[in-house]
Amino acid sequence: MFANQVSKVRLTAEPIHGLMDMRSSRVMYMMKGRLALLAVLLCLFVHGCGGSDGWRTIHPQGVDCTFEMPEPVNNPQRPGYQMYETQLEGGVKIQVAIFPKAFAEPEPGATDADILNKFEKTMLKQVQDNLVASGFDPQMELDGDLAVQDGLGQQVRFIIGQQFVLNLFYITPRGLYYIKVDNGDQNNPTIKRIIESFKP
Repeated sequence: MFANQVSKVRLTAEPIHGLMDMRSSRVMYMMKGRLALLAVLLCLFVHGCGGSDGWRTIHPQGVDCTFEMPEPVNNPQRPGYQMYETQLEGGVKIQVAIFPKAFAEPEPGATDADILNKFEKTMLKQVQDNLVASGFDPQMELDGDLAVQDGLGQQVRFIIGQQFVLNLFYITPRGLYYIKVDNGDQNNPTIKRIIESFKP
């Protein structure tokens, strides 16, 4: 009689054990699905969201700014700053770079205008030197100030024949920003949209 009871217990225990395994598998499957969804949402939040019109809204990691770029958008790794770039037809290349204010190595007591001026000189010299090294004779032209809600901005272009290299510089309490456009300006509607979407 005792053996029969043991046998019955064993018979009863085996189906219950199998049911628990099935439930555990379902729970693990659901958890994996939710974690995968969370990872996708996090990735979109950090790197930007693709739009139905082929444009992507970018939210640089750790920086309170946004802008739009047409896909595909590259995000090459750069030491000390973030870079986003895209290319259009006709050799047009657009780059957006986000720097901490410390990148400009400001002097003690320097104003935002001083920091922006120093940053501009550094970046413009690099662009000019690269153009000269490529055999061009660029002419620099100041286009004027840019409207920034809580900061300063300036636009400078290099003129090379019928082509332009557009340079936009911004400074806010959050950092330094640089937009560089090769072979185009705001007459191109795509470039215009990128610039107008930029919120430093």
